[in-house]
Amino acid sequence: MDDHKDHDTVSAAVERKEKRSEIGMSLQKIKQRIDDREKDVKALQQEMVEINASADEAVKNSEMTLQELIHPVI
Repeated sequence: MDDHKDHDTVSAAVERKEKRSEIGMSLQKIKQRIDDREKDVKALQQEMVEINASADEAVKNSEMTLQELIHPVI
């Protein structure tokens, strides 16, 4: 810091270095949040695949059961 007319000043180079450091830290945090969200999305997509497969299996079983119930009547 430099004295300038009874108050402290910070050189432009020092201020620029501090701001770049702050921006770099913010950028890292943002990238980490993006990575975390992408992992969450992939996990949810996998759960959707599993739920859909389970639902398809349940429908198939229901149709087979219905056919078994109807067949002896005919």
